[in-house]
Amino acid sequence: MALVRLDPIDAAIHKKYSLRGRETLNQLTEILEERSLNPESIEFVNQQITRLNGLQQERQAYYLQLQKTNYPLLRHLEKHYGWVPKGHNTTRWLTVGMSIFGIPIGVSIGLLADNMALLGIGFGLGMLVGLLVGYQKDQ
Repeated sequence: MALVRLDPIDAAIHKKYSLRGRETLNQLTEILEERSLNPESIEFVNQQITRLNGLQQERQAYYLQLQKTNYPLLRHLEKHYGWVPKGHNTTRWLTVGMSIFGIPIGVSIGLLADNMALLGIGFGLGMLVGLLVGYQKDQ
């Protein structure tokens, strides 16, 4: 079973952010065609793209559906195959580092110096730890 492609659209009708989203989705389908997918995944991708192809004349509905299409496709590929976009873990671990490492470090520094204005130093250190961990996971 082959993957369904996005139908061509009239660029004059759609805004440039909608066109960028289409380009991203086209790149994703090109990459997926090169890889081996199970029939369930092919059916899921085809269903999402077919739904999007049906809304091409309605600009607002098309843009909203384009946003709703990208997210489930990426979650499906992450869940079933472990495939994530470049830099995904770095972004995810940045926030984890700030919250798990940054806040306790900042509070500790603030309490030791008896100046809670130093709490922000912990966020920077936590961000650094999170970026390093995420970068290692992306390798």
